[in-house]
Amino acid sequence: VNAEAQNFRPPTDRQIELMTFMASYFEANDQWPSHRQMAAALEINSPNLSPYLNLLEAKGLLTKIAGKSRRNRALTKLGRKIVTDQEWQPRLI
Repeated sequence: VNAEAQNFRPPTDRQIELMTFMASYFEANDQWPSHRQMAAALEINSPNLSPYLNLLEAKGLLTKIAGKSRRNRALTKLGRKIVTDQEWQPRLI
């Protein structure tokens, strides 16, 4: 097991909610959502999602798409796996 895997901190329910929205949006529209669309989905008043996106990128769950200034974040393979893996899904009460 490499050190990176040992230090992996699982995403929070809120981060999984964002990644799930991104995956669903991409599947329906064949493009990634804008920051405003992601903010609206999470009911955040500000379209500044940098804190959320930077943390997910640091965890290896999101990546920046080179050469794009808008809709420039995509799920990595690990991010997609977490979204589709039932064990990672947020528990709905």
